[in-house]
Amino acid sequence: MTKRSRAASILAVAGLTLALLGLAAPANAERYSVDDPADASASLNDIYGLTVRHGEQRVRFTIRVDDLRRSSSAGATLFLDTNPADKGPEYALGTGLSDGTDYALTKVEGWRGIGGQPLHCNYTLHLRYKADVVDGWISRGCLGQPDTVRAAVKMVDSHDASHKITDWAPAKKKFGLAVAPG
Repeated sequence: MTKRSRAASILAVAGLTLALLGLAAPANAERYSVDDPADASASLNDIYGLTVRHGEQRVRFTIRVDDLRRSSSAGATLFLDTNPADKGPEYALGTGLSDGTDYALTKVEGWRGIGGQPLHCNYTLHLRYKADVVDGWISRGCLGQPDTVRAAVKMVDSHDASHKITDWAPAKKKFGLAVAPG
């Protein structure tokens, strides 16, 4: 093999490698995912995972629970931090976990609602009982087009009024990593 044909072969392999790497590059948003231990096993709705994907148009989320049922006394709240300079979340998306419950996105301060009405913007939430997940999306416009988003989820199950069960992911009043749009 001549030097010229060897160089051409190396360039061809390098070009093919770069092309394949280009095909393997992520085509969707930045993403954060965390597994949560079985720390609320007294509830069928023990959270065992949270995934947040921050896209150009929407923030998508998936909350995985142990055994999502159509009949439940539990609820969940997804907290979103869009301003890292301000302590705590700015938004909360709350829902019941039983069939027929509603959901609403509201503004919050310091992990508590500020008494406002649900926001009128584009967002949706689905309870997928067969898959044991709560998922949906919120338009970035609802959240003020943030540079990054951090998320936490809280589940409260009051099936036994004398023994309320609470579960957080990733941890109590702690956010996961900041996720930039991608």
